Amino acid sequence: MSAIKSKFNTARLLHINYMMSSINDATDEIYEGLVDRDFSGIKSAIVDVRKLVKDIEDSLKDEI
Repeated sequence: MSAIKSKFNTARLLHINYMMSSINDATDEIYEGLVDRDFSGIKSAIVDVRKLVKDIEDSLKDEI
């Protein structure tokens, strides 16, 4: 594998891991809010998840 391709794959995987970590953090907030009955605190985490998933969906349109 060429060095350029390897760097691209590394950057791609770092981005994927960052996105998935962000989704995981937001869903953890949603879970904790539901358990604690902190429903007002959940709303911003739901917005975050929607935005992250939309960003992923939009990026797939470029690939398909």
